Amino acid sequence: MPAEPADPTVQFATAVEVITPPAPMRLACTGDFASTSTSVHDDQYVRVLAVRAADGRVLLWVSYDLLFFDRALNRDLAEHARQAYGIDPAGVTVGAVHNHNAGAVAGFNPGSGRPEYEELLRSKGRAAIDAAMAHLRPGRLELRRTDIDLNIQRRQVTDGQATAGPNEGAPRDTELVLLTVTDADDVLAACVVVYACHPVFYPDKTVLTGEFPARLCQLLTTDRYGCTPLFFQGAAGDARPRASIVDGQFTPRPFEVVDGFARDLADEVLALLDQPGEPIQLAPRGVEFTVLLPLEPFDRQHFVDIAEAEPALPDHPAWTNAVAMAADYDDRPTDLSLVCTLVRLTADTAQPLYLATMGGEPVNDIKQLVRDAVDGPVVFVGYTDSTAYIVSDRMLPEGGYEVTCAPAFGHVGQLAAGIDERITAGFAAAVRDLAGTTG
Repeated sequence: MPAEPADPTVQFATAVEVITPPAPMRLACTGDFASTSTSVHDDQYVRVLAVRAADGRVLLWVSYDLLFFDRALNRDLAEHARQAYGIDPAGVTVGAVHNHNAGAVAGFNPGSGRPEYEELLRSKGRAAIDAAMAHLRPGRLELRRTDIDLNIQRRQVTDGQATAGPNEGAPRDTELVLLTVTDADDVLAACVVVYACHPVFYPDKTVLTGEFPARLCQLLTTDRYGCTPLFFQGAAGDARPRASIVDGQFTPRPFEVVDGFARDLADEVLALLDQPGEPIQLAPRGVEFTVLLPLEPFDRQHFVDIAEAEPALPDHPAWTNAVAMAADYDDRPTDLSLVCTLVRLTADTAQPLYLATMGGEPVNDIKQLVRDAVDGPVVFVGYTDSTAYIVSDRMLPEGGYEVTCAPAFGHVGQLAAGIDERITAGFAAAVRDLAGTTG
């Protein structure tokens, strides 16, 4: 007998566009910042899921197989969605899978991107949104979540000081979240996968690839014919794949290891898909806000000295950004603008479900702060732009790359104390704003 039709609580559609660079270009962050790509191992994509609630409000999930992107890309896509379809910009989530073997883009390493590729990214994103909005059909939205053990904390702390290395047993974001849409025939048609893990296998420094997130999507599409998967990062700022460890050290790994890790993650996703989901009666209301995080600025001479020295790695962003900041130091802000959104997905006033998003590379501590600041369960997504690592106050005295590298992202200093309070206050205020929104 045919399956009972799904309760069509939403209208939805997906679309996919190829964003593989059409010509050789520099890669985003493989450790070789001066060379251009030599070949393409597998294509990179932008994937879109559009979901329209019964009240007509639309949410867009847009996932790029990129390392990062400048906030201008989010603004362009959100403005397109607003003008063409009346979609609230707070409901447009644009994320990067944090693929280090992607093409270089604006917003991270000055001079490495190409204007024509930036335009391709914008045009492909708009095209995918248009295709999805043109093909909406009935479906049912569900939530599934569990914890898995494929990543590991990447900060080792010895005598109060952090260095890079596997830290077994230390807290990190282990949550696997699935937002799924089944069609009117109860067939899986879309699956948003949220998991925190740096794609840093570095299988080849000059080869373009979508790395494990793209391979995961290939595997899920093959196993669930007709399903479009989209991958988003959680709080991955301090998490790396266990499969990248060799003899106790993080080590570059070949494509077969990337494939194996993606298969392990796909197995976890498929196992979770076999479990009952929690139906979501979508009634979205969202707010976008900016949290200003003060910096501890270096003086101009600090950047002049770096710019005039021979760089250890040619065209490394620590050097290219120092050159830029030496030239325009007085125009640089002394705080970091962290753009966030909070979307109340359900109308349940007792325990609403939220989608929280954040720019940069948030660590696990930050996800926990956000969870504590809101009055219901949270789906947390990071990497919605190239801001910087977003660390917690606890981590500042420990130092380490995540704490000290903000100048490599174009900031005049590292984050100052007071991070936790400001992020907590921002999300708490967003909850209050949404509590007063009824229509």
